[in-house]
Amino acid sequence: MVFSSWLGTYLELFLTGKQLYTFEKRPFADIFTIDIRFTLLGIPLFALFILYITKSMGFVYKLLFITIVSAVMTITEKLLGKLEWITYSEQWQHIYSFFGYIAFSFLMLLFFKWVSSGPINNKF
Repeated sequence: MVFSSWLGTYLELFLTGKQLYTFEKRPFADIFTIDIRFTLLGIPLFALFILYITKSMGFVYKLLFITIVSAVMTITEKLLGKLEWITYSEQWQHIYSFFGYIAFSFLMLLFFKWVSSGPINNKF
C-alpha cells in the first residue's frame, strides 16, 4: 500500500504541477497542491480493493474487471468536477484518467506479484 500511495502522490504532484487540474476543496491548501486524503487514503484503498478482488482471477478477467473499475473511476472524476472538487484545464482529457487507472492497477498487480514472490518470502 505504501508503493501505491507513493506512486499516486508523485503522479498527482506531477499533474497538478503541469496545471492539468487542481483540487479546489483540499485540506492544507496552503501547503499541498494535491488532496492528501486521496493520496493517503483513496489510492491505497483503491489498490487494496484491486489486489483483493483480482487475486484469484485469470488475466482476462483481471483485464475486464480493471477496465470496468477504470471506467467507473473516470465517471466519478467527472462527477467530482461537476461538484467543483476538481477543476480541469482545457488540455485535460478524461481518457487520460481511464488509461491511467488501468496502468496504475497493473503496476500495483505487478509490484505485488514481484514482492510476493521475492527471496524474502522464501526465508519465512
